[in-house]
Amino acid sequence: MPLPDACLDLDIKHIINNPKISYAMMKDRPAPDGVLDYWTSRGEFDVPDGVDIDPDTDDVHLIFSGNDGFNLSREMYHPVLKPRNCPASICFKTRADRRGWERFWKFSLRRKLADLPEAPGWRLARLRRSPGLPSLHRYTLLGRDAVVLTPSLDAGIRRVRQSIVIGDVCITRLLDCEPNRTFTRYTCRPTHCGNGRIDRREQCGEPGLRACPSSKACDTCRCVPVPE
Repeated sequence: MPLPDACLDLDIKHIINNPKISYAMMKDRPAPDGVLDYWTSRGEFDVPDGVDIDPDTDDVHLIFSGNDGFNLSREMYHPVLKPRNCPASICFKTRADRRGWERFWKFSLRRKLADLPEAPGWRLARLRRSPGLPSLHRYTLLGRDAVVLTPSLDAGIRRVRQSIVIGDVCITRLLDCEPNRTFTRYTCRPTHCGNGRIDRREQCGEPGLRACPSSKACDTCRCVPVPE
């Protein structure tokens, strides 16, 4: 699946592939209305030696993207936190260690505050540098009242690319997004469907697994009700 345009920009100097993503999810809440309007993602990544990131001064992009069917990137959601749009009192509060290194960044918008320009629905971002391993960063991201396009089904798999761009660094990984029974929640994990092995939670779509019952369809290696 192609990289999003933000990762192909001429200013991008470092692409970090396959970071650890512990959990990513998008869902329709609180009252289902057919729109995915809540999302969250947690994970960690290593930056190369000599590379530093600075979210409180650099633009920060989050991109969920898919394939448009012509091997081009199809953006599903792309908010951008820009320092000039973000008052210092709320955007990326930082904490430094005794050596003066910034080791913790936090962006948070309370419910009563309006979305930031160019970042609709993005409400929380926490990024922590490991004190014992400065190249390792752990993050938590969350948004609500956003509009995220539904992961599209292609050859029985809903595959999505998550990319985080901070300054000249792009951190990106492919995910398989499994729907729940009512198609109101998609839980995304590193790609596994179609790899020829029977992985945890898989019910169909791999050698050795039975076909789904007639009332269900195989969707990202899970048997789900056929949409009415």
